[in-house]
Amino acid sequence: MYKKLDDNSQTKSDRKDSKTIALLLKDGRYRDVYIPADLYQELREAVSEQERLQEQLMESAMVTAAVIISEIGNIGRFEAPRQILKMAGLSLKENSSGKHKGKTTISKRGRRRLRKGLFRVMIPILATNEEFKAMHRRNLTREKNPLSKMQPLSRFVVNWCACSTRY
Repeated sequence: MYKKLDDNSQTKSDRKDSKTIALLLKDGRYRDVYIPADLYQELREAVSEQERLQEQLMESAMVTAAVIISEIGNIGRFEAPRQILKMAGLSLKENSSGKHKGKTTISKRGRRRLRKGLFRVMIPILATNEEFKAMHRRNLTREKNPLSKMQPLSRFVVNWCACSTRY
């Protein structure tokens, strides 16, 4: 910072740099480093940890988006979002045999990585969005035919993606 005040040339050498540092010290043009202690240090460390976690979350979100995009490919080739859900193995099937009528579950006959990617998208949405939480609770507690845990929410995300790419 101060080097520009004393020497504005583009050349660099160890001798010139040491001379510049000596002049700065001699003239008193330097700052003492303030290192916070106690509560301030804890706060500084907490902020640093939060920044690190946010960076990891962004990287994780980018990886999840890449997984979904790589599994779906060109979304324009699908006529309806239902086809993407089927490709992910999120279409509903009834587990019944003869007179026994079983529960309705997802088929899981599709791309596991796509299913996982959609699931990873849903976790933060459920954690932060009250409307999604309410929709999820309602789907799980329906008296008649309770729906699969994440299938309806994944359907919503796929519908949103399909609609946003068409317009």
